[in-house]
Amino acid sequence: MGGKPGYTYSFMYKAPGSSKCKVLGTKFGYSDQETLVTEKSGTYTVLINVMDSKGNKVSKQFNISVDGTGVVNKSSVSKTDVLCGEKVIITGAAEEGNEPYFYTYQIKKPGKTSWTTIGEKNTTDTKKEFTAKLSGEYEVRVLVKDSSDYVKLFKTTVNSTGTLLVNKSTTSTTDVLCGDSVTLSDWLYSKK
Repeated sequence: MGGKPGYTYSFMYKAPGSSKCKVLGTKFGYSDQETLVTEKSGTYTVLINVMDSKGNKVSKQFNISVDGTGVVNKSSVSKTDVLCGEKVIITGAAEEGNEPYFYTYQIKKPGKTSWTTIGEKNTTDTKKEFTAKLSGEYEVRVLVKDSSDYVKLFKTTVNSTGTLLVNKSTTSTTDVLCGDSVTLSDWLYSKK
């Protein structure tokens, strides 16, 4: 690779018929991989930039040809408004394209910039769940890929309100002789 270690990456693309480039992920972030979801047929122009810690930059351009419409993503979530501590079920569903379908379930927690994958990528599981432990807006996405490698994106937000109740009860000891006293403390508090 060369250059001085401490590399950052920028992934940009221009969709067919568009005059503007869009950035995937964080521009010059540390993630060395991003996913481009092709939502229309035509030629996508992709530009990948690598910058070393001294600011030296190299770029490479690719043209990706997309045929047809491929798979249709029909995924959903059980709720879009929840209380802290509630579970959200994500259902992966697809039609058209070529079976079998493969699903990747991801969430972005409130205040975070990176996506967390729930379970394995490209699974045939049609349901995943997460618990909204933080107050704020969760971003949820499901990438559906068919056997012809067409990928479609489903994206929504789930709003979580309230606070998460945490039990911090304690005992004065866990090792006593018969007849000894043990102090039990019930300490509950809410955590954002």
